[in-house]
Amino acid sequence: MSIRRLDHVNFITHDMPATKDFYCNIIGLVQGDNLSIDTAKSAYFYIEGQDYAVLHIGDAKGDKKQPKFRRFAELPENHNGTFSTGAADHFCLALDQDDYQPMIEKLKLRQVNYQTYCHQDISLKQIWLFDPNGVRVELNFINFPPK
Repeated sequence: MSIRRLDHVNFITHDMPATKDFYCNIIGLVQGDNLSIDTAKSAYFYIEGQDYAVLHIGDAKGDKKQPKFRRFAELPENHNGTFSTGAADHFCLALDQDDYQPMIEKLKLRQVNYQTYCHQDISLKQIWLFDPNGVRVELNFINFPPK
């Protein structure tokens, strides 16, 4: 057995329009085909040019204890009696280093709070921010080889 890749991350939201706006218009993911049984209650987001969704968002519709998609997994409640997996800290997306300054400008224009950090020893710039649901997002700006 060998793992090929991390397939996707899934979050629930109580504000689907704001979440879609954040991931499409701020982060730069592309909303695409949704393979869900109930397309009105979920959204899939792709990295442009890739054929698999890296982020799935489910609409909790005000039900903090048990989102609709939970019935497929048949998972027990966690230690505090909810479905939430509160131990997750953040997820990270990698962008080209040339996208760093345009992203800073976009965040300022959209009045999105963020923090920056530069790892001088490995020439890595980071931006840390929160999505509309309080999920911490890390953006790494990397010097990728030419395509």
